[in-house]
Amino acid sequence: MLGIYPANYHEARDLFRQAAQDLGAHLENHVVLSGAEYGGDLTIDVAVVGVEDPTWSLVVSSGLHGVEGFFGSALQTAYLRQVQRQDVIDSKGQLVLIHAINPFGFFALRRVNEDNVDLNRNFLVTGETYSGSSQLYKDLDGFLNPASPPHQFDGYLVKALWNIGRFGYSKLKQIVAEGQYDYLKGIFFGGHKTAQSAAIIETHILRWARGRHVVHLDFHTGLGKRGKYKLLVPGKRSQTDLTYYSSLLGPKIEHLGSDRGIAYKTKGDFGQYVLSISGTTDYHFFFAEFGTYSGIRVLKALRTENQAFFFSSQPGVRERARAELLECFCPRSLVWRQSVTKQGLQLLQAAEKMAPLLGSRAMLDAT
Repeated sequence: MLGIYPANYHEARDLFRQAAQDLGAHLENHVVLSGAEYGGDLTIDVAVVGVEDPTWSLVVSSGLHGVEGFFGSALQTAYLRQVQRQDVIDSKGQLVLIHAINPFGFFALRRVNEDNVDLNRNFLVTGETYSGSSQLYKDLDGFLNPASPPHQFDGYLVKALWNIGRFGYSKLKQIVAEGQYDYLKGIFFGGHKTAQSAAIIETHILRWARGRHVVHLDFHTGLGKRGKYKLLVPGKRSQTDLTYYSSLLGPKIEHLGSDRGIAYKTKGDFGQYVLSISGTTDYHFFFAEFGTYSGIRVLKALRTENQAFFFSSQPGVRERARAELLECFCPRSLVWRQSVTKQGLQLLQAAEKMAPLLGSRAMLDAT
């Protein structure tokens, strides 16, 4: 099972494509970037298995935050290898696996895309604009985005702890990660226009997920307790919905941005966008977050990699920064990898069972 963890983006894509072909899936490739410097095309690949007019769909997406794609890709490949294609067809269902939404970040070992855009801040809903930042983010710009090469003794830990004491951990997390649209070289930058990857998703997502009832799991790492996962639900869902989700998927579910939870409120997130365009489709979206290291270490890795990318020309500095970022989002630990892969597959199996039940639940709710 651990052999599915790729060494790089191109190996990940090859493993995914081969697993999809072995299953007899319909496979699409959408080019985001192309050039010799990338080793050819960087693509979003989509594998679809099931009937033409499905009652239900299970959508599994990965790599929205590029470097997080190492785990997401491994999980998708493992899942494709164990899917029973005929069972999906017999239940009038459909599986849709979207691989490497941010192929540049995956390739370059960055969390962001080719324009330094955090794609999970780039999916704006009607009425929102690519502008604005909180005053508190502006106040923290010097700490978050030093305009200098990284160096070992820059006082990061002292500054981080001081700001935690100043704002509290939850509020600081919200300030840092909610998304900003003014600092082009800053972390959590949401962009000034729809990114190429986002445009591809926006164009095709409802064509891919054709079921009348849809369960969508978007896989992430780096947030929460190490080796454990939580499901984060965007949008407004009733307590009845959350209880229902928990009964089928497990008890690790919370609203995105809950004051007492692990996450934060964001602008431009993928899940809220999909829900906003789903129309009459019964769409159920979940961010699946698998924990790695402490928030302080993860933030330092993001900050240092950003400094190295923009302000250092020394290959060794960049390589060390990228290696630490990869470790923070896909630890080398075999124990971690084995545990999260097992949990991820169990979650996918539960979601595959949940999706066909949504039609029955909808009929009950309507009576």
